Amino acid sequence: MSEIRNIDDKYFKEVIENPKIAASLMEIILPEEIREIIDLESLKLEKDSFISGELKEAYSDLLFQTGLKGEEEIYIYLLIEHKSYPDRYTILQLLKYMVNIWERDLRKENKKELTPIIPIVFYHGERKWEIIKSIADITKGIKEYPKLKEYLPVFRYILYEPEDLKEIEGIENPGLKTFLLSLFLARELKNPESLIKMVLRYLDSLPEDYEYLFKATIIFVFHKVDIEPERLIEYIRELKPERREDLMTLAERLRREGLEEGIRRGMEEGIRRGIKEGIEEGIKKGKKEGKEEGREETALKALQKGLDIETIAEITGLSIERIEELKKRLN
Repeated sequence: MSEIRNIDDKYFKEVIENPKIAASLMEIILPEEIREIIDLESLKLEKDSFISGELKEAYSDLLFQTGLKGEEEIYIYLLIEHKSYPDRYTILQLLKYMVNIWERDLRKENKKELTPIIPIVFYHGERKWEIIKSIADITKGIKEYPKLKEYLPVFRYILYEPEDLKEIEGIENPGLKTFLLSLFLARELKNPESLIKMVLRYLDSLPEDYEYLFKATIIFVFHKVDIEPERLIEYIRELKPERREDLMTLAERLRREGLEEGIRRGMEEGIRRGIKEGIEEGIKKGKKEGKEEGREETALKALQKGLDIETIAEITGLSIERIEELKKRLN
């Protein structure tokens, strides 16, 4: 599961880090009253992560800064958290991020006031997202003692989930359209062939400033969608000559990497299995040898007491020949 999440997170960040695509996404996500007061054309990606080192592998984060229209000294942050699986404690995670951002700004920039932050959750998983509207919704005792709610932090976040194919097709930005369509393709359909054709068609006509999106999308789709190679070749034939060449080169590289990864995993599994079987065999052998030593020790004590060999063999289960060897050792 973690590998799948990593693929989703990597693709999301690689695409949305582009300010043009991020601005187009904000046009869809943000409510009208917020769009009217912020300047999306000046949207700028904040490079400094606000997640502590030990959490970087577990969470993805994107933070954009932009100004308010008509104001030179006031700006806000747009915090985007990506999820490909339901997480009811996301609101708590967002609160941690927001506090980290404010503490960073106060420490680094010596500000006297906090910067407004609009938290956004971008979700495209298969299961329904559980709506948690406030910290109070996940706090014990609030229903019974509503007065406690007054002492909890209060904020809300915007949830966006691409659900409708027609909505995606109506988007003007070709990069954002291709990106959302790819997520839709990976999540929704059991028979994805028509959507694959659509994704390839949009990739075929991407402008130069979205060139990076071609490679990122193909890698994502190859990882997420199971398609027969023969079918894919048919679709590739419909692309421009230069795109056909790019795609075939990329497909061959992915195939080779897949084989290498398969071999690596096979070797690791073989080593793990060998170690496991070796340990199990060692334990069995140790138990067997331990029992054998225990019987021999009993036989030696019985010989010292003067018991006859036949009786000792019956008690310990050792052969008469072995007991005679032990008797010689005593002598």
